[in-house]
Amino acid sequence: MITRTSLLFLQYGCVSFFAAFGLISPAGASTTVSAKVSTSAPSLQAFRLGSGERIEIDGRLDEKAWQSAEQIGGFVERNPTPGAQPPVKNRLMALYDEDAIYIGLAMGLLPGETPVGRTMSRDTSRIWRDDAITIKFDVLRDFRTTLGFAINLATAQIDFIALENGRTFRTEYDAVWEASASNNDEFWYAEFRIPLAELGLPYSDVPRAIGFNASRDHAIRNAVYDWSQMPPGYGPASALHYGKIEGFEKVGGGTPFTIIPYVLAQYPADAKAGLDVRMRVATDSWLEITTLTDFAQIDLDDPVVNLSRFPLRLAEKRPFFLSGLEIFNFNSPMLFFSRRIGLDEDAEQIPIYSGLKFRSRIGPWGVGLLDVVTEQAHSAVGRVRYNFGNVAYLGLMSTMQHELNDLSRVRHASGVDVGLRLFDYRLSINTDWTVAHNEPRSLRPKDMAGAFDIQWLEEPFKPRLTFRFVGTEFDPVLGFVRRDGFFSAKPTLLWVERPEYFGLQTLQFRLAGTTLRTDDFEEDLGQNASFTVKANFRNGWSSKAQVKYQRDIVEEDFDLLGNVSISADTYEGALGLFEIGSNNRNDLSGTVSYSFGNHYFDGQLQQVKLASTWNANRLVRVSADAVLSFVNIPVADRFTTATLKATAEVTPTPDVVSNVTLLLVDNDLSASVDRGVAQVRVRWRYRPGSDVFFVYREDLDFVGTENAARSLSFKLNYRFDTVF
Repeated sequence: MITRTSLLFLQYGCVSFFAAFGLISPAGASTTVSAKVSTSAPSLQAFRLGSGERIEIDGRLDEKAWQSAEQIGGFVERNPTPGAQPPVKNRLMALYDEDAIYIGLAMGLLPGETPVGRTMSRDTSRIWRDDAITIKFDVLRDFRTTLGFAINLATAQIDFIALENGRTFRTEYDAVWEASASNNDEFWYAEFRIPLAELGLPYSDVPRAIGFNASRDHAIRNAVYDWSQMPPGYGPASALHYGKIEGFEKVGGGTPFTIIPYVLAQYPADAKAGLDVRMRVATDSWLEITTLTDFAQIDLDDPVVNLSRFPLRLAEKRPFFLSGLEIFNFNSPMLFFSRRIGLDEDAEQIPIYSGLKFRSRIGPWGVGLLDVVTEQAHSAVGRVRYNFGNVAYLGLMSTMQHELNDLSRVRHASGVDVGLRLFDYRLSINTDWTVAHNEPRSLRPKDMAGAFDIQWLEEPFKPRLTFRFVGTEFDPVLGFVRRDGFFSAKPTLLWVERPEYFGLQTLQFRLAGTTLRTDDFEEDLGQNASFTVKANFRNGWSSKAQVKYQRDIVEEDFDLLGNVSISADTYEGALGLFEIGSNNRNDLSGTVSYSFGNHYFDGQLQQVKLASTWNANRLVRVSADAVLSFVNIPVADRFTTATLKATAEVTPTPDVVSNVTLLLVDNDLSASVDRGVAQVRVRWRYRPGSDVFFVYREDLDFVGTENAARSLSFKLNYRFDTVF
């Protein structure tokens, strides 16, 4: 039976769709910045360095080549006022030689301003809380893919890859590049050297252009400026709106070759070594090999108490699986989630003996092959993708796995994903469909899964409608699925205002709902509806309030936290949440939220969440993240769960980072999880792309049921790059 709530939210979805096409005009609609890809997007001429000319990456821009290079301004404010002219001057320059691209920027300062550079550690998004510069490349000008590089005044660095204009954003991407910064009373300067091999720029005899943008985070104003204007609503990595750098000629040749061996020694006795190799084998074709791949034993995942009945998805961190994402990325993780490789059925790590990856871009075609052998299984992935200019793409992917001790048992899945942009790219449509072949040539609906998402991107009115279907027996061999046997429809209405009163930057109103049914559409599985108001202030503070109604139908009994039996039944109730956050550009900042609901399995759930950071100075930083849950349900005594992650970090230089981390997990339902982990970790980047790690880790058992485990790890990797 379709409930009144279901019909209500389907109606909202239809209203959203018609409004997106302009058939309904919301009252009070305000004028917004157009998202159309303009033919007047800025361009910059890159000048080739002469024979013998050399650029020293010291952040000073004092070489003669910089003085004679074309200097261009024209930066436009993205926040707090989209389209406004910044109150300071900003200049951009570009040079190149046969090995690298050089980007120089001079960023003006307000009278008496001292630029901020608190963060010194690498690979952390905290650098965007300081005065920072980010340069972004769309190398092949596919208007989809961004390789980004950022530096702050303290010369901390981070790099990232963004796919489909930011739908996928991964800071685990790691490249070898150089940058430095300096400042005087009038400007602060940033200087970059990005090797062409890291950009994957294929060779060409004729002059060419690459997509490019540069963004400046201005800490004292809590503002962001872009060289090429970025309309609100699209995010900072929308390659649709980049300008271009022109003039590159006869570069990108040769055969880049990278080899990264590593050794890992641990106490108690354990040692292993492995190797990653990468090389270009044709114009834009790459071959990669891995042996005994490291599963990031030197990192800690955040502590989590899973209070739901569905599994959690953790991020991929291994470099071998992160490269080539622009080809291997599928619309959803239901078909391919690379972290499944190297884990057994109980999510325990197993050795990866070897892996081979091939990826190629030939015109609009993208092709990828992945083959990995672990201790237990052989896995393979094939991928083909075709880009129809910058308005659409069509992709096919197939995955396979068979157990080494039973070669007759082969499991595979295949799928198709499609992306489409309409109405000057304001309308985004994405869909994917997957079938898991649990039986030969099986095409039964219960073995299938798919999603359809349509979204209007431009402010102020941003409706979105998402459908998702997962069959009852859908079991992809290398995919990730939180639950099966359902169909869901989720309409979302988002209205964004940019008022000029009470110090507001944006005021957001969000109405969303979801209705679920079984995959045969015959039975109801529940609904939820929420209304959220969020205010972002020009001084960096924010607040959010939300009310939510939830109705959840549990079809089968299950154990919560392994100890409490929850019966199949219908559970419903309401939830309220309030959150406030301070300006994260301050030395002391944080976010705190409180929620209370009577929706939790016929009982109550209260949660307090806290995230805080204190930058004592440029060298020392302390942070803490905590979640405290109070649970009162009829089938168990009242209990609490708590998680805490506290870190003290000392960074004497950007290349040396040391931290002490304490993870605590408390759940008074089960003494076996009343434990924690203490870790001391030192990382030294002794040369570009090469690191030494020292890690001491101790498991803390507060109830004394087991002996505490201790380990000491040493890891060394060395990156060697050359071009044949």
